[in-house]
Amino acid sequence: MIDHPAGEQRSHTAGPEGDSPLDAIIEHVADGIVIVAPDGIIRFANPAAERMFGRRASDLIDTDFGFPLVREGSAEIDIVQPGVGTIVAELRMVEMEWKGEASILISLRDVTDRREAEERGRELIRLQTARNQAEEEKSRFRFLAETSALLDSSLDYSEVLNRLARLIVTPQRDISGDGAGSSMTLADWCAIDVVESDGSIARVAVAHHDPRREDLLNELRERFPPSWNHRYPAARAIRERQATLYDNLDDEALAGLTRGSEHAALLRRIGLASAMAVPLVARGETVGAIT
Repeated sequence: MIDHPAGEQRSHTAGPEGDSPLDAIIEHVADGIVIVAPDGIIRFANPAAERMFGRRASDLIDTDFGFPLVREGSAEIDIVQPGVGTIVAELRMVEMEWKGEASILISLRDVTDRREAEERGRELIRLQTARNQAEEEKSRFRFLAETSALLDSSLDYSEVLNRLARLIVTPQRDISGDGAGSSMTLADWCAIDVVESDGSIARVAVAHHDPRREDLLNELRERFPPSWNHRYPAARAIRERQATLYDNLDDEALAGLTRGSEHAALLRRIGLASAMAVPLVARGETVGAIT
């Protein structure tokens, strides 16, 4: 036991014998300090450990520590305080000699607030992810409804396809409950190609979310029109009747899809980084593609 001046009431902590600076530090440190034997039986507990366990040191000593002895690194443990609740403590330990016997010094730091903050952070991320997904679903449903209404209209097919291309690049404004909003588009730019009666492929509609770049799309349509035998995404979608995703169009990949450096440079100016080509099928026949 740590000696105290005559007449002074000692705290209820049972500690190492002697009166040294180390003893004073252990007595007053904010972290809980527990010394256990190699078999896990508690030999000493400081006042901070008493508060963490909600028990007097005299009640802790000669009882089993009750948690795995982690020899390296740290671990988090849940400590149930009688009649209060549960706290989370970060546990670290080091082997030492105490009273001439091999022992283990265990430090315990209350990290309940940190754990709760981390859990609140994860919950906020989960809620934000769910809200974003809900907004994306709303945007999809809105787009499908507008597309359905457009296709059911009495406009000629050329006008319908031009409006469809415009709809694909038009930002959909979603307003959240807190007044914030976000704008989303299905694509930065869109091109629609159809198979003509003579079997050729014609680009009938183009649109870009940045109106300043629409002249570039028209230049692309005039200078490099799609053809059946080329590796254009649209031509491939029409030939193979399946959607194709190009998710990383670096210079090498772009060179394999274009007719030369000028063609590739024009696509870069338009803003091509990734693309998807989807075939348009009607009555079992492929009639075109949307890129």
